[in-house]
Amino acid sequence: MQVAQALDQGAPGVNGAAAVVYNPATGAIEAMYSNPSFNPNPLVSQDTKVQNFAWNAYLAQSGQPLLAGTYDVAYAPGSSFKVVTTSAVLQHRPDLAAMTYPVVASIPLPNSGTPPQILHNYDFEPCGGTLEELLIHSCDADFATIGRKLGAQALATQAEAYGFNQQIPLDVPSDTVATSNFGTVADFADDVPGLMKSAIGQESVTASALQMAMVVGTWPTAGWR
Repeated sequence: MQVAQALDQGAPGVNGAAAVVYNPATGAIEAMYSNPSFNPNPLVSQDTKVQNFAWNAYLAQSGQPLLAGTYDVAYAPGSSFKVVTTSAVLQHRPDLAAMTYPVVASIPLPNSGTPPQILHNYDFEPCGGTLEELLIHSCDADFATIGRKLGAQALATQAEAYGFNQQIPLDVPSDTVATSNFGTVADFADDVPGLMKSAIGQESVTASALQMAMVVGTWPTAGWR
């Protein structure tokens, strides 16, 4: 109830919002709630006109109230995906964790045409430093560079270790569980800009709220102390 109240007050649900409370020690889902929600009673009315009216009204409503927004809808995770990229560094390329990265506001993306595409930090703010500082300040440009240095194999392997590119085994009908997507090594074979954008949770990366709760829940055991 507290999760529902907090979400409804903080995010009224015009476009849809979701929250998951996950216990990483036990794997238990303590709470899941999304808005907008819907009243199921009209859908089981004895009057088919009432059923049809409610069904069509819910379909037309923004925010997809008939879907479980916590696990049946996947969104672009954005900067929260940097947790996955950071753990890929710690697992596969610890030398990258020992580097100090330049303070930059933007970088050109290689193989992105002439003139090249420019990837920039939020509001073009300069950002750099150690890997920990990059994560704290959410430095898009440097994290994209790290993604290129890691390569598709390390990033895809790490993303899949978290549950991307596969369906979360949830005790509900399988066709209602959205698969979070990172992409495969083959997808990035000739797409360095796509790999760099994917390293910061952009491009075609998608994740459910439950997926990202699981990502964050594993972070204390990811090896960074």
